[in-house]
Amino acid sequence: MATGSRIIPLKISSTDDLSPSQAVETLQNTHGITSIDVVIANAGISQYYGKVSETPLSEVRNHFEVNTIGVLTLYQATLPLLLKSPNPIFVALSTAVASIGAMENIPIPATPYGMSKVALNYMVRKIHFENEKLTAFVLTPGWVETEMGNAGAIAMGLESAPVKIEESIKGMLEKIDNATREGTSGTLQSFDETKYPW
Repeated sequence: MATGSRIIPLKISSTDDLSPSQAVETLQNTHGITSIDVVIANAGISQYYGKVSETPLSEVRNHFEVNTIGVLTLYQATLPLLLKSPNPIFVALSTAVASIGAMENIPIPATPYGMSKVALNYMVRKIHFENEKLTAFVLTPGWVETEMGNAGAIAMGLESAPVKIEESIKGMLEKIDNATREGTSGTLQSFDETKYPW
């Protein structure tokens, strides 16, 4: 953490449309925050595995609510403060599962998760084209040894996800630190140098 920095913990719910704007109001009114340099939309769920023909509509709705709409509300709430930064960055965590071009190589049956992240990818790329000042991109953290990542691994018959948490975080921070409007914005990035097609 940089000298003079401080941590301001705030609760934001991805399923509450007003939660992000309330958090931004708290930052402004209680803490005197006048700009935001980087927003990382990290919250996400992947809690159902199965074929498209068997996927409950309720699971699709739940995944879109958190993975897509939740990010949209966060973006809309933080955009005014982002645009007051000299080099604003908006990053949303995505997944290789949402790569339509690589689907045959990633046969994970996470139907609602993948669908919601494809929509997320579209939204963030659209954000890139709508805001010439903003660096906006999606970033895959890899198949990480988190509770969610390990659940997916077990669904695929594996013991655990292959990517260590520390490795993922290090790679993602490097991508964010080195992100530019010209070279990064509007793209699908990975924590490592893996290239995924949209």
